[in-house]
Amino acid sequence: MSVKTFNVSFPTALANQVDIKAKEQFGSRSDFLRFAALKYLREEQEFEELMSYGKQIGKETGYKSEKNVARCISQRRKQKRNWIS
Repeated sequence: MSVKTFNVSFPTALANQVDIKAKEQFGSRSDFLRFAALKYLREEQEFEELMSYGKQIGKETGYKSEKNVARCISQRRKQKRNWIS
């Protein structure tokens, strides 16, 4: 694995929080920041996949807007909760 080094500037308070967590859980600031970057990128990819899937389903079902999808989800949730009362 090749490695690229770069400098990052943080406000002092944030840098202090990073250093505390890095020391507690990761061993080094670099390990902490690597983990944080990977976590962000994975979550971003999952979100993009979810949005793409939602758009596909919307097209297949004929929904024209996000409001329509949200309304349908709310109605389905209400129907599923009826058995609780």
